[in-house]
Amino acid sequence: MKREFSRLSSRRRLQGLALIELMIALVLGLVIIGAVTGVLLSNTQSFRTTKSLSQIQDSARLGFEIMARDIRQAGSIPCGNDVAVTNILTAAQTTPPWHLDWEAGSDGQLIGYAGDATLAGLTNRINGTEALTVLYSDVGGSAVDSFNSSNHAYTLNDTGDLQSGDIVFVCDATKATLFQANVANDTLTAANNANVHTQPGVYDRNSVIGRLKSRAWYIGNNGRDEEGGRSLYLAELTVGATGSPELQLIEIAAGVTDVEFLYRLNDTSDFKTVAQVGSQWALVNAVQISFSLLGQDTNVTVDAATNAGRLSRSFSSIVALRNRIL
Repeated sequence: MKREFSRLSSRRRLQGLALIELMIALVLGLVIIGAVTGVLLSNTQSFRTTKSLSQIQDSARLGFEIMARDIRQAGSIPCGNDVAVTNILTAAQTTPPWHLDWEAGSDGQLIGYAGDATLAGLTNRINGTEALTVLYSDVGGSAVDSFNSSNHAYTLNDTGDLQSGDIVFVCDATKATLFQANVANDTLTAANNANVHTQPGVYDRNSVIGRLKSRAWYIGNNGRDEEGGRSLYLAELTVGATGSPELQLIEIAAGVTDVEFLYRLNDTSDFKTVAQVGSQWALVNAVQISFSLLGQDTNVTVDAATNAGRLSRSFSSIVALRNRIL
């Protein structure tokens, strides 16, 4: 009897799992695998969203910071903003290019442009988006040691990083002149230019030299679909290989899909559009900047045409011009 029971027990051990037991084990295994997969997918999506939000915030912070520096400096020159400025570069031009258009009364030193306006040199600008141009002078640390009236040459105490072809200011306590420079050793003269019909004039010892900074802020095509194809761009006046002024297009912040500007005038409290400002750019004392930003792809089903599946945010900031009465 004991032998028969032992044989039955041995057979049961050799039979293994029953079909029901196997199915239960498979179901439990699939449930566990599904749960783990769900957690992994959720973590991956959270990582993508966090990364996209971080990219949006970095782009907004960088764009606001660099643009604000330019706007604050609009119209400033080393010798003060109340001196009379003569622009001998554009004196003979009816419609000078925006990057050389320094006009008396601050009209050309900060100008906003609507989406249908054309700005020369901004070859990748997105149609229908606004733009802003800012002109001012940096302080390069160069000053006049002496002036030679026979050849209209300025001997400088230090040329710094000035080079031939730069557009520069020379100024003293009462006047300033804008012209294209020719630099040789420690001597600076006005470059031979078809638009130059007069010399900068007499500027004695300790007169200051500063380079013109001409910049345009706009939305341009960056050619990358993963960031919506748009970025915040800066067009900056530089010296080309031939020694002539040209614009360098610099990508500043990826994913900025649109920018809007509003302007506050002296003795007003509300902000106005480009059309409402009209020709009163000399009265603008503050600019409100609004960015629309798009993050990188947050999932694999993103639609390149509609940007569905991408994180989007909007931010605004107000910047005051330092050299204008608030």
